[in-house]
Amino acid sequence: MPMNRLLYILLITPLLFARAQNKASDSLVAYTAFVSDDTTIYGITNKGALSAWNVKTLEKVYASADSTLHYTALAKDRNNTIYLGSTGRIDTLNRKDFSASPLIKLKKNYGVSHIFFTSQNKMYLIISGGIYNPLKNKGWSNFKNKPSGMVVKKRFLYFFRKKTNSYFTQPGYAFIDSNDRIWMGASYGEFGGVLNAFDTQQEKPLFVDYGLNFGSIYPNSIFEDADKKIYITSGLQHFMNSGEIFKIDGKKDASQIYNSSDYEDKEQMFDGIFIGPGAYNTTEHKLYFASSNGFYRASVPKDGKLTDVELLFSPQLTALRENLAIGMQMAVKEVTFLPDNRLIFRTAANGIGVYNGKEVIMLR
Repeated sequence: MPMNRLLYILLITPLLFARAQNKASDSLVAYTAFVSDDTTIYGITNKGALSAWNVKTLEKVYASADSTLHYTALAKDRNNTIYLGSTGRIDTLNRKDFSASPLIKLKKNYGVSHIFFTSQNKMYLIISGGIYNPLKNKGWSNFKNKPSGMVVKKRFLYFFRKKTNSYFTQPGYAFIDSNDRIWMGASYGEFGGVLNAFDTQQEKPLFVDYGLNFGSIYPNSIFEDADKKIYITSGLQHFMNSGEIFKIDGKKDASQIYNSSDYEDKEQMFDGIFIGPGAYNTTEHKLYFASSNGFYRASVPKDGKLTDVELLFSPQLTALRENLAIGMQMAVKEVTFLPDNRLIFRTAANGIGVYNGKEVIMLR
């Protein structure tokens, strides 16, 4: 790296941090999860409160008090029943009056971060210690991991610790595919990332390899297309921007279908694009993904890399400081589509955005 570029980055980084923190303090609300059905969009705030909006008009129709039960997970089953998770319990939501009814009291006060339903509508949870089947009171935490920049040690003989590649990492992103496999990804910033998978049909952890270098993969989302191919978006801002998209199509190794360094502007100070979460549009059969430049769309290639990448829109969003790298977190945390095909995305500090093809409307 040229010395003048390195000095510029080192000088401007603290200013970027301060700008991000000031913007974050002015933000109205952050949401940790959302889900939608044909009538309503539901979201839970970072304070554990429930909010709801009319899916057509986008008008807010409900907001619970922050002093109520602190919810940490939100999901929809195969019958469109809405579920809320909190420490030690799972509730169901009455969609008419937004009241919650206790459904399952967990054997222990596990913290619930994700709720998933298989094709047979069986419930699985991601808790603080691993994957958990609440009906069987059975959990799994020994996931085999490839080496990365993160060193994990476990206690043995009480007084001693040893390095191990068998452990569970709380995911930042999780997804259940059409084969009932739960995929989980977490980023350690400059230290790389981890991918875990769990087969709910056989109830066993799966070893995720696919030839990926986990010292340089920073998972921001996991999703699949209509042909059941799995996609992983990876991105980081560490001095400079970087981003990749990988496709797993049943072969031994994953293929890289996008690398932001291929689109560098050689005239600009900062190279590359910081890639965030993505999603597959089943109507258009195209990939959408967020980035430091805005939201992109591209056709799914049969082979090779994305060729028709187009920038759709660039919302002004607040970025938060990345604790594990010299840079910012991705401002967009989750991307999917509403039943009527509108793009909907969750941000770190600006609420939930809905893009109707012409404008972005922020839900707060």
